Amino acid sequence: MIKKHFDLVSALTVRLSGRGLSLFKHSYDHNCFGNWEMVIGSGHKERRFQWDGRDFFLTVSERTKTNLTQGTQWKSVHENPVGEIADEELFEKVFQMASEIE
Repeated sequence: MIKKHFDLVSALTVRLSGRGLSLFKHSYDHNCFGNWEMVIGSGHKERRFQWDGRDFFLTVSERTKTNLTQGTQWKSVHENPVGEIADEELFEKVFQMASEIE
């Protein structure tokens, strides 16, 4: 399960780079239902994806940083239960939503 997660993260970063996007931050907690968080962005625009593996809930927030050391508060973009979903489908959803970053 852990290897699969990191394989999917690696593949996601390759796909994101093709869109001019980068994975700025990633954390994963295998011992806590596989919860993870990713921050993906381009320049000063970022989207944060938080996965709650216990409740199958994906939360997406975004912000525009005013400079490299100071950011604004995260604003919620998407919050809803996804339900049980294959990891590949979840990462595809993340890719699609990250691709909306302008």
